[in-house]
Amino acid sequence: MEKVKRHDVSDWIQIIGVIGVIAGLLLITNEFRQNRQLARAELNSQQLFHMGSIHGAFRNREFAAVFQKSLEMPDSLTPDEKLMIDGHFRDLINLLIRDGMLHELGVYEDDTAFWAEYVVRHGLGTDFGRQWWSQNKDRFGRNAIRIDRALERLKNGEIRVVF
Repeated sequence: MEKVKRHDVSDWIQIIGVIGVIAGLLLITNEFRQNRQLARAELNSQQLFHMGSIHGAFRNREFAAVFQKSLEMPDSLTPDEKLMIDGHFRDLINLLIRDGMLHELGVYEDDTAFWAEYVVRHGLGTDFGRQWWSQNKDRFGRNAIRIDRALERLKNGEIRVVF
């Protein structure tokens, strides 16, 4: 009789141990999920910050005037003014590159087509932007394909330039 009781206790200890292992795995899974959600929230916060910086550039009167000049008289831009516009275009493209990398890593589930369209709508879709793009797109490797697709959608009237 005593052997049966010891055997029963041993079974219960094993069952409790298995339940503990399962509970631990569930806790770890939940922690991973929470960490991923926090990482996504931080990345989205950074995204908004970068977008705010890009939009904020237009609150700077000097940049806004230079950008307006690039729309109306692009041939009259000075080298310094071209450099300002170049920086703006690169900021836009870096946003796309960053999100493309995060998408490839599985952090972002959304397609980066939205960001390619954003880049086109906020600069590269202008006459000066398209000219700049044709001269610089080789520097951006596979990201150039995304922007070229968005420029094609612009050409087909599927998206519009903001300016």
